[in-house]
Amino acid sequence: MPWYKGPTLKDVLLNIQIPPNRAKYCPFRMSIYDVYKIGGIGTVVMGRVESGTLRAYDSQLHVMHRSNFSEDLSTKSIEMQYEELPAATAGQLVGINIKNIAWRDILKGTVIGTPEDCPSVCEYFVAQIIVMNKKGMKVGYTPIIDCHQAHVPCRIVEIRSIVDKRTGNVIKNNPGRVKCNKSAIVCFKPLKRLFIERYCDYPGCGRFIMRDGNYVTGMGVVKSVVREMNRKIKKAINRSLVLSDVWITCVN
Repeated sequence: MPWYKGPTLKDVLLNIQIPPNRAKYCPFRMSIYDVYKIGGIGTVVMGRVESGTLRAYDSQLHVMHRSNFSEDLSTKSIEMQYEELPAATAGQLVGINIKNIAWRDILKGTVIGTPEDCPSVCEYFVAQIIVMNKKGMKVGYTPIIDCHQAHVPCRIVEIRSIVDKRTGNVIKNNPGRVKCNKSAIVCFKPLKRLFIERYCDYPGCGRFIMRDGNYVTGMGVVKSVVREMNRKIKKAINRSLVLSDVWITCVN
């Protein structure tokens, strides 16, 4: 095009001065995609920092063990591509050396955070999805949810409404099935341990892809999350219910 005298697409992209908007000032979240045991160093977790900032040596991490109990541990060092860093910020792929924990006790797909605002296991979550499966989806359908580094089967327990993809306005309440290329508000129940967050709070931990085998059947973003209760709280609630039942039977 001899008539065009302006810059090329490459020049325009190289001259962009606006930095990417990273969630540096949010609570720390890091999704683990692999765990290593290195001789002379110890346990090293590799993953992507989704939000927040973690400093080496003086920071505490809240880690969920394989046996579903959590613990606050200290960090030794932070590295990225064999270079030691003073801190890890959002968007970086780093390795963190953690003290006093075995590499077998940490599962892939776990999200670690700080004790001040620690991540917890999800029991239910509500999401807005777009169906790409030709057969559609209904209650009971169980796809594989790929969210950050986790790959967990989740069952659809409720289809609340079909909404418009662009505006979000409700088209139909309580449908029996969601057809292809339609958007809906759906409630999922994870069948295994899953760490997930709301998309508006943590975008990296709040968007997912639904997969059936090797085929992508849909995608979505998380609207709300119901957290799993602690074991101690569950035991206390069950004990109080049992005592109330015994008291009612004694009164009667």
